[in-house]
Amino acid sequence: MALSKASFWELIRDPMVTGALTLKSPLLLLWATLLCAAVALSRGLLAGARSASPDLVRSVGTLGTVAILFLCGLFVPHAMMLRFVEIVGLALPFTYVGDMMRHGLIGTPLQYSVLVGSIMCLVWAIGATVFAWRRFSWDVPD
Repeated sequence: MALSKASFWELIRDPMVTGALTLKSPLLLLWATLLCAAVALSRGLLAGARSASPDLVRSVGTLGTVAILFLCGLFVPHAMMLRFVEIVGLALPFTYVGDMMRHGLIGTPLQYSVLVGSIMCLVWAIGATVFAWRRFSWDVPD
């Protein structure tokens, strides 16, 4: 069954009218999405900088992503974890991205400063990109 243009817009409009889908801070959500993309892309560059196997990068990257998101308190809040996990999570950029996204989407109070989170994400993105660029090597056949 094809979705008509009118019914598509009803699907989009109805949650906005009822309040089920109300962005609390769209600009912060956009900023957090851009930061997330920058950090994720730089992390991908870093992972693939020296590897000749895309499958290995994909496998390790998937496991690494799950571990990072856990440490950042995105699966389980830091309040339910050991203090050590929160300390490690504060050094990772996705802690701040997740906080900004939660605030932008549903309006939960920010736990961390947007400025500190933005700086942390930009430092990680630039640092990982520079480090990947310095480590990169072309595959040279024997």
